[in-house]
Amino acid sequence: HEAPAKQQIVCSRSFGAPVTEKSVMQEAVASYLSRAMEKLRREQRLVRSLQVFIRTSPFREQDPQYSNAATGQLHEPSEDTRPMMGMAMRLLDSIWRDGYPYSKAGVMLSDFYEPNAWQPDLLSDQNASAKGRVTSVDNPQLMQVLDTINAGNLGKIWFARQGAHRDWQMKREWLSPGYLSRWAELPKVR
Repeated sequence: HEAPAKQQIVCSRSFGAPVTEKSVMQEAVASYLSRAMEKLRREQRLVRSLQVFIRTSPFREQDPQYSNAATGQLHEPSEDTRPMMGMAMRLLDSIWRDGYPYSKAGVMLSDFYEPNAWQPDLLSDQNASAKGRVTSVDNPQLMQVLDTINAGNLGKIWFARQGAHRDWQMKREWLSPGYLSRWAELPKVR
């Protein structure tokens, strides 16, 4: 008995400190999108629709409040993070407002397709690749290499848009120990 296929993939987090700079928010959204696309590829699916959302903290009543989301679609479904990254940044640009201390952001993927199940519209150029023109930036092999490297212990590769410092990440000092999931955190008896 198989579990039903997911209808959405959501990746979002609350920030460790309020985010007020757009460049920091772009790093966070890029990181969430990259993680969501990794999940998509593990399920061996393609996606067309992306939603980006941001919000301030509803618990900080002294701060100005703002919440918004924007959705976009690719012309053809993809498993490649790169065209989705461009769309994510355009969607974020459309909802970003200066002057707010944002506490959370995220992305949601939807409108999934099985590989080779997408039927292009009648007006699309079916013979473009045969004529030597590139119709898509999709590169499944590149994404597979990226996922293989990131799944291993040799290090991580990420898109430049994700940033290197990641000061926006959740605070971890109150994180529960992972006794059941990490060997290094097992209690030691002497």
